[in-house]
This record gives sequence, C-alpha cells and structure tokens, in this order.
Amino acid sequence: MNLFGLNLQPMNFLRPLAADLRERQVLPAVVLLAVLAIGIPLYASIELAKSPAPVTINPAPVDATPPAGAPAPGQALLTVETPQPQGYTVYKGQEPNPFRTATSPATSSSKSSPAVTTPAKTTTPTTVVPAVTPKSTAPKPKATAPKTKSTAPKSESAPAKLSDDESYAINAVTSYGSQTDTLDDVERLTPLPANVDGEIVYLGVTHHGEKAVFLLTQAVAAKLTASSSVKCLPSQSACQVIELEPGQHFELTPTGGNGSLAAFTFKLSSIKASTYGSSSAAKSARTSVSVAGQLIVAQSTSTVLPSFVYDAGTGALLYKPGTTSGATGATGATG
Repeated sequence: MNLFGLNLQPMNFLRPLAADLRERQVLPAVVLLAVLAIGIPLYASIELAKSPAPVTINPAPVDATPPAGAPAPGQALLTVETPQPQGYTVYKGQEPNPFRTATSPATSSSKSSPAVTTPAKTTTPTTVVPAVTPKSTAPKPKATAPKTKSTAPKSESAPAKLSDDESYAINAVTSYGSQTDTLDDVERLTPLPANVDGEIVYLGVTHHGEKAVFLLTQAVAAKLTASSSVKCLPSQSACQVIELEPGQHFELTPTGGNGSLAAFTFKLSSIKASTYGSSSAAKSARTSVSVAGQLIVAQSTSTVLPSFVYDAGTGALLYKPGTTSGATGATGATG
C-alpha cells in the first residue's frame, strides 16, 4: 500500500522488527508476554462464568425478650427518666445539743422518740439519744409587784460635799420671741429672760446635782406647757416651783392682752461641777447671786419657796417642808 508516497505494507513493517528482536535475543520474551496478555483475561472470564452465584446468608434472629423479672426496655427507660421519690425519716422530740456535755448511759434517763416514716422504703438510721439536764429543785423566787414611787417630795439631809475647789453650774438654752440664747454657768438667782422683768428665777441645784430648781415669778399671766415628767410644786395645776433634769424643757405662753409679751421657752442642757483655781474662788462662786433676782425672790408670795434651803457648804438646795424662816432668811433660798 502506498499512501502519499509512503510504503505501509504490514509485512514490510514486522519483518525488520522481528529481525531486530531476534538479534537482541528478546523475541521469545516478547512473544511470551503477548500470549500472557491475551490468555490471562480470557482464562479469567471463562473461570468466572463457571463459578456459581454467591448465596446470601441471613443473620440468625436475636432474641430480644428480657430475662425473667427484668422490666421491658421501654419501661426501664421510663423508670430511669422518672424521678424516684425520696424517703426520709421524721423524728419527734428535742434536737440534741452538740455543745452540751453528754452524760454516760448509766445516768441518762431520756427515752428515744418514736420515728415516723414516709411510705417510701428507707433504712432507719440509728437514733442518737440526747442528754437530759436534770431539773433544778431550787425554789423559784416569787415575783413581786413593783413598788409605786411616790411623787411627793421628801425632806433631804445635807448631801456629800463637793471638793473645796468645785461649785455647781448649769448650762441652758432660752428662746424669747425670735431670739435664742445659749447660757453657760448661769449665776444663782438670775431672772430669765434677761430682756424683760423675768418670768423665772434660777434658785440652784438640788441634792447631788440631779435637778435644777426655778421659781415662777408670776410677773406676767402665763400658761405653763411642759411634759408630765417635769415636776411642779406644790402641784401640776398650781405650779410655783419647777424642777428640771438635764434635757427637759418647759414653755410659758402669755395669756394677757399685752401684745408686747412673747412665748418664753427654757431648756436645761446640763448640770456640772465646775473646778476653780482655789477654794476661795469656788466659795465665791457658790455664794454669788444676782441682785435683781434676789429682789424678785424677796417679794415672792410662793408658799413653796421657804421649803428650799440653800447650803453654801455643799452648794446645793435642800428641800425641808415646813420651814418658816422665809426666803430671805439666813437659811432660805437666798441664803
């Protein structure tokens, strides 16, 4: 065959190839490989065609029946998911005190309280028997009703003296109209308020410095407003002398037609024992009085005033009912 001037005869092509393989001594190997390449697939297809079709083997059935006494799988899952009721034990009786020393079994006379259990199946723990403290046989004190404290003033004896260099003094706050004043170390027999004739006069401090005593001058018609704990003599309704403890106060409200009068408020801040540089200075402070207040006291018609006797040795007022020496006498309030 001649195609485009090329010689393509098959035999012409194979002859030189065979001659070349023979010269190289590989022709038998090439022939063997060619035979194997064609024979092996052909032999395999023939053998596979002869082999029988594979047999399908079904697995043996599994017995899912639960053993005797075991719950079904669905019921077991429900049991796991469902919360189980918790059993508990309730004991009656007193809870044991861990801080009390336990007594020996021979001396303990307490009995175990019965246990009340719920329907749930639980194991009852061992009951701990608390120790019982023996009852005291000592007789109980009888309750006595408190004694009613008498409000009537009692006669006083001379109190314990102050030191030679000490003297009682009071601090107070007063308010008259729109003016408020803070008073320190008020002199005895000082009339207050100072800018008017004086509605009260400071008489002094009582036994042991517990109270301060004031005389109502009755210079103006006034209405007394005070708490029930403020003591008035001879009575709350007919007040002539007022006794105040630190922190107490009273108010005098004018009831007359004079428009120039204002309400007067007095508050006792404190009672103290002031110390001086010498005994002579302290004695001078004890005996010092206001001249203006001394004149007011001398003209007072109070029936209670003579019962207050001032003792310069103790620097305090003594209440002595029935004293008739008078307010201006040697033992009276003006001393």
